[in-house]
Amino acid sequence: IDARAVDTAKVEKSIGQGETSHVDIEGAGLLRAEERRLSDRVGARLRSHGWETSTIAIKLRYSDFTTITRSRTLPEPTGVSQRIGDAARELFESIDRILPVRLVGVRAEKLRAVGGAASALWDDDGEWRRIEGALDDATARFGVGAVTRATLLGAHRGDGTGSRPSSGSRH
Repeated sequence: IDARAVDTAKVEKSIGQGETSHVDIEGAGLLRAEERRLSDRVGARLRSHGWETSTIAIKLRYSDFTTITRSRTLPEPTGVSQRIGDAARELFESIDRILPVRLVGVRAEKLRAVGGAASALWDDDGEWRRIEGALDDATARFGVGAVTRATLLGAHRGDGTGSRPSSGSRH
């Protein structure tokens, strides 16, 4: 018998999004588009919970199931998808992809409530926050996928087919 109160509140330590493809992905353009799409999802989830992140991590699983991860601490915490995507892209570009890829993942770590840090003299992300706020509102009103980046549509996907890897798993 333990007289202590039970705390059932769950504290999130990270928010991630990953996609496993049924086929090997070789095209760098398709990988970049997938990384951006996943970064947008991570950013939207952060904003919906009122969090921001100070560390971005990526995960790649090759066709031989070798898995590698990389992470980077940001200069300032953010919930802006554009910043998350930029950091993820830098991490992806730092990896020599020697084999086709099966899984791509983006994760936000070291979460904290929005506004937990001292405010900067000016806000470099103010414009992105307004844009992403409008996108979040459109998603809430019309559903996921109602608004997306033009680079994620059609032939701009990087492989000429407009297709994306199937979503076998989500993290």
